[in-house]
Amino acid sequence: MYTPGVKLLSGIVAAMIGLGLGVCSGCAAAPPPADASGRPADFAVSITVISTQDDPTLISALPRQMRPARYVIEADGSLRAAVGAGATPDIRPALTRRLDSAQMARLWRLIEESGFAEPEGASRLASEAAASELYAATTAVMSVTHAGTRAASAIDLEGGGAEAEAAALIVDQIAAWAWVRP
Repeated sequence: MYTPGVKLLSGIVAAMIGLGLGVCSGCAAAPPPADASGRPADFAVSITVISTQDDPTLISALPRQMRPARYVIEADGSLRAAVGAGATPDIRPALTRRLDSAQMARLWRLIEESGFAEPEGASRLASEAAASELYAATTAVMSVTHAGTRAASAIDLEGGGAEAEAAALIVDQIAAWAWVRP
């Protein structure tokens, strides 16, 4: 039915498609490489501080890390920030500034050393949205993406302990980079 030339051509096309799909699927499976500081290329963080306080006068008197806010740090260093009672996990704040590679490396170290980059732990959530019932105290809802994985946590900032202190330090550092007054 087909000439030998058409059969050969269709075989070559099929082999090329097969190779192309194999190459593409292999590329998708490998996580992006880390930079010289060890920070994964896809490292990104979002933190929402949900405060039990809604009075603007009282909010302004809170320590910077306890004020309601939404911070998003993208893999390219873009820092987005919204501060105030309307900051919720479902908003995308405006671009505030771009962090340099040293600041991104510091943030990665703080998060990695605290254990918040690990997908399993006492404060871990299935997603940021899963924290909606946990707002009885000032809570930091944190999502960390790196090496193709995501870890979400809800940390009671009023509860004390090493995890609360580490989260407060991270929030305070990001707030400082976002030019939030102490």
